[in-house]
Amino acid sequence: MWKAYAPKGIAIRTTVGKFKNAAQESGNERLTIELQKIVYADNWRELDQRGYRHSEEPQNMLFLHTKRKAFSSETEIRFRISPFGRDRAEIGWGQDGTIIFSYPLPASPEWFPVVFENLDWIEEVVVESSISSRVASMIRRQVNQHNLKFRVSDL
Repeated sequence: MWKAYAPKGIAIRTTVGKFKNAAQESGNERLTIELQKIVYADNWRELDQRGYRHSEEPQNMLFLHTKRKAFSSETEIRFRISPFGRDRAEIGWGQDGTIIFSYPLPASPEWFPVVFENLDWIEEVVVESSISSRVASMIRRQVNQHNLKFRVSDL
């Protein structure tokens, strides 16, 4: 997965529970962190057999948590982070059959930071093996300042 998604990248190793329940800094409204397991299927018939009905949910919403079976070895989990305590947009149907999305007001920014109270939820910081030793040591120094474990991947 390093080659496909994060060449010369950094991974944060933790558990799903630790990440979802990590204390966020006060002062801002807590952001909702929702777990989404990826469903692997090659066509809509397979999704229908598992109970997914795109007549009840717009197809583009289903694509947020579905991938082709060719990627099933990844056993991917995604997290959706939503502001204002809302975990998703409200979806309805217009009289002409169009889909209407209602988002919380004020409109959510495209990007917003999740600021954690501390980094206790992080088990380890892992860098990809092709990262230069100079860059790896710079990252190691930063990680050590926060008393976190660090290693270079052996893959």
